[in-house]
Amino acid sequence: ETLSFPDEVRVFRERVSCSPKMIICGGGHVSMPVIAIGKMVGFQVTVLEDRPGFADCARKEGADREICAPYEKALEEEKLDEDTYVVIVTRGHRYDSACLYSVLDRKEECAYVGMMGSRRRTAIVKEQMIQMGISQEKVGKVYTPIGLAIGAETPEEIAVSILGEIIEVKNKKQAKGEFRKHLEGKKFLPGVFKQQNHIDEIKGVYV
Repeated sequence: ETLSFPDEVRVFRERVSCSPKMIICGGGHVSMPVIAIGKMVGFQVTVLEDRPGFADCARKEGADREICAPYEKALEEEKLDEDTYVVIVTRGHRYDSACLYSVLDRKEECAYVGMMGSRRRTAIVKEQMIQMGISQEKVGKVYTPIGLAIGAETPEEIAVSILGEIIEVKNKKQAKGEFRKHLEGKKFLPGVFKQQNHIDEIKGVYV
């Protein structure tokens, strides 16, 4: 039996996924505007903080969840996946290291891991990760210093730079498109595949 197809098939697709999750390690001054802006742009925000007073500030700022516990213990309980964005903005080098190791020493990989600090400080922490057995590849994916280079100075400006970087990473990830991946390796009769904004147009059909 011979099958016939129309000359042109147009496919409309929309990516459906869970709301992206943001885990903020640290409940200090920078975390507050990160919470606010993160909620504003659609993230489910969880704040991890080992000081009760600062954890309460995160609750008042509007975080969906705030966990008051040692960072390592709190991160062990968190589910990490490709829709998780981790922001490490703790109060010190030791806590940064603990958080980063807890995140990187997992089989699951996050969409984004960023750590605040000077280039020197973050370089030291990353070198520690390698010495502790984390692969160079994983360490190399950490965004340090965190945020876009916009000359941010105040906590609010730093938060804007952090969310700008996260949004950029998230949207580039989504732009790749699961549908495009599905079409890779397929044969087309006849024609080409091209993407125009949110419309994937296929001239011909794949088999």
